[in-house]
Amino acid sequence: MKIQFYFYRYDYLAFYLMMLSVVNIIKNNITEEIDVVNNYSDLDFNNTVIMFLGDLQPNTYHNTIILINPEHYQNLNPNILQFINRKENYYIWDFSPTNIIEIKKAYPNSKTFYLPLLYNPYLENYYKQSIKKSIEYQDKEIDILFMGTMNKRRIQILDELKKTYTVKIIVIEDRLSNKEIFDLIENSKLVLNLFYYEVFVFDYYRNALLLSNHVLMVSETPYNIDTVTEHNLKDFETHLLVCDYENIIDTVKKTLEKTPEEINHIKSNAYQWFKKHDMTDYIIEFFAELIYASNNPPQTDT
Repeated sequence: MKIQFYFYRYDYLAFYLMMLSVVNIIKNNITEEIDVVNNYSDLDFNNTVIMFLGDLQPNTYHNTIILINPEHYQNLNPNILQFINRKENYYIWDFSPTNIIEIKKAYPNSKTFYLPLLYNPYLENYYKQSIKKSIEYQDKEIDILFMGTMNKRRIQILDELKKTYTVKIIVIEDRLSNKEIFDLIENSKLVLNLFYYEVFVFDYYRNALLLSNHVLMVSETPYNIDTVTEHNLKDFETHLLVCDYENIIDTVKKTLEKTPEEINHIKSNAYQWFKKHDMTDYIIEFFAELIYASNNPPQTDT
């Protein structure tokens, strides 16, 4: 099986981590015949499978097409979804059960597959190979690191925390390299996750790198979770530091007052829990079903 992976957003860390994970998992478990293509015009439509990360243009493809969706449902292009809905050989990989429900409700013929950015060894190896050095908790210079676009609900919390703690904020306009971002993560005692939208889904694209690398994280509680689909999130409240928006400041304060030994226990607990669900298993399952379907087409009456 030959696969092309269309990817063009090297400037966005979350997309890059997804690409890194998917491509390496496929190369090492499915087929070594996989190429990453950066220009749409360079796609070879004679390939068996073409994968798109966050960008798909309606076309008369005869290939098997996989769209990896990293966006919330309200940001998806309805023209693309209508196009996918009409195609037998098109699939959507989506990180959110809510997205899947909404897509299937409006486009019942679309083929969806739950696949968030989960633990995989490439996230761990990439981080370790990128940082200058590992820093002990008590030697980290930044108290709180926040990564994301600013809005009112985020600014209110961060401004209050700045009164007491050393707070570092990274926005996409800073145009930091992945290595620079990783060095800031490594030099921070705590990474804070605040939702931009009040959607309250688990933020795999933001959290997977942190949880895969023993990074201490405090997060606003994700409520919009379907543990039937997201069985990987079962009992997340007992393994992660999560709280309501109103309790973020108090939770951060109490966490930063803990001893290094207590912090190491919290980080190890979260890491071991997250590692139980390897993204590799999900991708192998998908391709096993895809290969079976291609080898066993539905029978038609004669």
